[in-house]
Amino acid sequence: MFVERKSGWTILETMVAVVMIGIVAAAAVPNFGPMLEMMKLRTAAYNIQRSLVSARTRAIADPNVHCGVYFPDSVNAYIFPDSASGTPYQIDARDTTNIYLGRYKMPRNIWACSLSTSIANRCIVFRGDGSAKTGGFVYIVNRYKKMKTISVLATTGRIKVQ
Repeated sequence: MFVERKSGWTILETMVAVVMIGIVAAAAVPNFGPMLEMMKLRTAAYNIQRSLVSARTRAIADPNVHCGVYFPDSVNAYIFPDSASGTPYQIDARDTTNIYLGRYKMPRNIWACSLSTSIANRCIVFRGDGSAKTGGFVYIVNRYKKMKTISVLATTGRIKVQ
């Protein structure tokens, strides 16, 4: 005699599986917001580091032209060559020969909240030997008050994200 076997899932079993997947997904969704903000913060910190490294590399490439990064406000960073006609080691707003080599704009909800007091005129300028005129810290914060610190060592020009 031949016995017929039935295989597969019933509609009830399928609905239970879908509901369980929905519950797990609903529990995971609230955790993505802070995680994405931390990723944006980390990306912004590394992009500021990249801007500083670019300015340092430009200064080393031509030791006669110092190069720096200027932070005019909490959302922008500009790479600039230190012009001979303006005040040395700082960006001079009245100097019409200022040429920006690059600009970085912070992502939404990320701010360069402050610079350490040793960074004068909101600028970090690198000399031809790779050292920085002044060392210090750039602090970047997101809306959840999480912070990344970019440190610049004056003697060697070393740039590190912490």
